[in-house]
Amino acid sequence: MAQFFDLETPQDHLKKLEREYAQLQADPGDVDTALSFFVTAAHLPEWIKNPAYKKSLQQQELIVQICDELANRGKHGKTKRKKPAVLHTEYDGYVERGFVEPGYFEVTLQVTLSPEAAQALGMESQVTDVPTLATLVFEFWKAHPAFI
Repeated sequence: MAQFFDLETPQDHLKKLEREYAQLQADPGDVDTALSFFVTAAHLPEWIKNPAYKKSLQQQELIVQICDELANRGKHGKTKRKKPAVLHTEYDGYVERGFVEPGYFEVTLQVTLSPEAAQALGMESQVTDVPTLATLVFEFWKAHPAFI
């Protein structure tokens, strides 16, 4: 596999995810960082050597499916899943975007999950903010044997 600068191992990509996670926690309204985080997380299975395990992970792990859906929505404007876990993404702020200078009001990026996805993740509500969802994603990958 061709390497990209210092991103040579699965652990290097996990460290990249960790840097993006820290940036997202520091600036929860940054849509660029949110997209980068979910794209990175969605591509981590590509570093798993066992093809059968990689495929099962992509098909059966809800957190991996959510990352894939968010990455595809960010890149292509839609998901390819027939029954998506992510129903909607939106900004939550005091005023409409572009009405005042960036940074004047705190903006929250929100994700609405399907009732089944929210329940499976143990959430009380279908609506969650991106930093909360990112924490679940980062904890999942940080504990994954392929990246330890």
